[in-house]
Amino acid sequence: MANLKLDLGRFQASVRILFGIVNDGSGIEVTPDGRIIHVPGGPGDPQVFNGAISKLALAQVLEHGGAIASSAELQRAMGHLAAGLKAEAAKSIAV
Repeated sequence: MANLKLDLGRFQASVRILFGIVNDGSGIEVTPDGRIIHVPGGPGDPQVFNGAISKLALAQVLEHGGAIASSAELQRAMGHLAAGLKAEAAKSIAV
């Protein structure tokens, strides 16, 4: 085994990942010739989910606030806003 040699020349098509890219996230890579490339995120990119999570969290706040609102009209309005936010969140994470 001491005579084994690793030919790195056959790996010239590979890139060096500076950060990100794994788990469908965006990131930066460097090609073998030194070019820097930004890789956009895929369907599982956390940036896509962060917006949806924020909308869902606000929808929950509206729903819980609506449950203790002082008037039926305010309850309906808050419920309507919550439903709209949930629909927008669902659209943004649909593939």
